[in-house]
Amino acid sequence: YMEELQKLPKGALILKIIKGHRYYYLERRENDRINYKYLGKPSNKIISKYIKAKELRQKYAPLLKRVLDQIKFLRHALNYGQNPG
Repeated sequence: YMEELQKLPKGALILKIIKGHRYYYLERRENDRINYKYLGKPSNKIISKYIKAKELRQKYAPLLKRVLDQIKFLRHALNYGQNPG
């Protein structure tokens, strides 16, 4: 799941409608800050790419968390009863 998530484009496409006009921005987290980059009018291909990436993130993120929780549980279970250091 980590590899699949890393293949996806970074950030999310944000649509803002101001005075009836559509403005697209790319929202990305860099360090602890959220940055917005104006994209103008992206092609339908770019829009669908980010929509698909959002759907895949929503699918893979919970699955990755479940796997990591299971790994944590199994590590704890394997160390259970062993004399700590």
